[in-house]
Amino acid sequence: LRLIPEDAKTRNPRVISATQKIQQGDICIENIHAVYEHVKSSVEDSLVGKGEKTLVLCDEAHHAYNPPGRDQAIKKWKEFLLNEKYNFSYIVGDTGTAYIGDLYFTDVVYRYSLRKAIEERFAKTIRYVAEDSPGGDIEKFQKIYDNHLENRMRYRKVKPITIIITKDISACKKLTEKWIDFIAERENTSKEDVEKKVLIVTSSPDHKENVLKLDMVDDKDNPIEWITSVSMLTEGWDVKNVFQ
Repeated sequence: LRLIPEDAKTRNPRVISATQKIQQGDICIENIHAVYEHVKSSVEDSLVGKGEKTLVLCDEAHHAYNPPGRDQAIKKWKEFLLNEKYNFSYIVGDTGTAYIGDLYFTDVVYRYSLRKAIEERFAKTIRYVAEDSPGGDIEKFQKIYDNHLENRMRYRKVKPITIIITKDISACKKLTEKWIDFIAERENTSKEDVEKKVLIVTSSPDHKENVLKLDMVDDKDNPIEWITSVSMLTEGWDVKNVFQ
């Protein structure tokens, strides 16, 4: 709000949801379901014919460019944006995934790189480790496990978290099972106890509830120390105590 020009017509805009009538100068924050015809909201009554003077800001904008039929909710949202009865002229999106498949978006207005985020201390510095000579899963797992224990000893005031990335959901499921077996053997404990420490996060419906658990994994009393995931998620998520 500090960036609003001194001569702006609206100096103190309301921040509302679509349960209220949207008036000139308002900032309305809603999820995409508010545009559904069967959902009671003020979107249609407030914005029909006013799109030319409305700025639409879309978070995770890459979803709107997913293949047709992949997500009905996103399809409805795209239909809303392109609907002539609103005639939206200003649509701006943000995304950490400015591509679909091998095609990068060509209409990027501003790019904030990971390098810049690291320089400005919004993201942790990446330490690249030279790849060792090829070995089996046990050797690789042991190195990850040893590094995790070292971080736990070095940083006693926080709970270090390790994220292991795989190429796709199928590979992630298989690796998670192997990882649980490995830790159970190393710590001489049951698989059930280890499963409390490992969280698999993918876009699979099987793991939908796990995404909600990410908000709590940084808590010191939370048992999760290991997160297995895929290289490209449909949503971004934030975990602060990641050490490897």
